[in-house]
Amino acid sequence: MKNILFVISLFCCLNSYAQKDKTSSWVIQKGFSITTVDKHSFLSGVNYFNEGFIVPQSIKTLHIAVRAYSPTTGSTIKAPFAIQVKTRKKQFISKMVMEAGQFAVNIPLESMDTVAVIFIVPPPATEVVSFYLDYTICDIAKLDFTNKKPQEIFEQLLEYAATDFIDMRINSDGVFSKSKFPEGLFINNMANKYDYVIVQDIGNGLERPAADKDMVEWNNKIKGWLKEYNVTDIKRITKGSNALNTDEEETQYVKKNPKGQKLFTVTVFKQLKGDGTEADPSSYSTGIRIAK
Repeated sequence: MKNILFVISLFCCLNSYAQKDKTSSWVIQKGFSITTVDKHSFLSGVNYFNEGFIVPQSIKTLHIAVRAYSPTTGSTIKAPFAIQVKTRKKQFISKMVMEAGQFAVNIPLESMDTVAVIFIVPPPATEVVSFYLDYTICDIAKLDFTNKKPQEIFEQLLEYAATDFIDMRINSDGVFSKSKFPEGLFINNMANKYDYVIVQDIGNGLERPAADKDMVEWNNKIKGWLKEYNVTDIKRITKGSNALNTDEEETQYVKKNPKGQKLFTVTVFKQLKGDGTEADPSSYSTGIRIAK
């Protein structure tokens, strides 16, 4: 009887461990809306306006990114417009956007009051202007990796990926910015941010044995680092030919929330540097790609 109880207890402990998932504590609210302003919209003095609404589910930081565009052509409209962000109790932003056609800002929320985002277009309103509003409410990334261990930095990047790296990609004008981390993020090699993606270099100019070694070592390390994230969607993708020196491969680790929404994708990759041929082998680069 004692043996049976021990087995049952052990099974429960193992099952509980297998289900451990650090993403269950993440609180991230995302959404988007499209608001159109034309000559049939509301009037305020001589200006036309319309508004959209965001209903916060937590008191965190509201990140909004706005693009003004033509609904006919889809192209960004680089004409003046104004934007206001406010609740019934407080106005957060009142800003004129002159030329960029894009705007982004982080707003620390003080309550879960409904937030109105108001888009104002000066006359003449001869064309329709649509505003694409992308918003995220979450704990904003604090980009200080000082004195943190590689695994801690890696795990921090996973949570930032779920927010599309919003603090790592938008500059003050709301334009996607590129960043370089010359000393690396979780390894001492150059890392780069390309809009929604972080790429951490591992090796460059490698021959195949060294590149294959990187793949084995880093897949093992990433599996260990993801042990408490309950990642079950793992794919290995290959292309090209070893015989023709055109071989490339990557292993993808994909994490989704219970609603099926993707939180992050970690990819360990080996890719060609240039076009490899049977007669003239190319070198390889290896790295880690982190994205949503």
